[in-house]
Amino acid sequence: MSEQPVWTDMDAGAFWTRGDQMGLFADPRGDGMGTIDLFSLDAGDEDQEGGVEGR
Repeated sequence: MSEQPVWTDMDAGAFWTRGDQMGLFADPRGDGMGTIDLFSLDAGDEDQEGGVEGR
């Protein structure tokens, strides 16, 4: 998948998931249209050590 999906009617910073993908909605123009920065759930385990557990 070379292009990021474009979404409307979402708040900037909204969390999005589909299957094993998740991302954050970015709205740089502030007009309600933007892209989702995708990343895989199983990528970068070393960055997620500790995660949200214990918060």
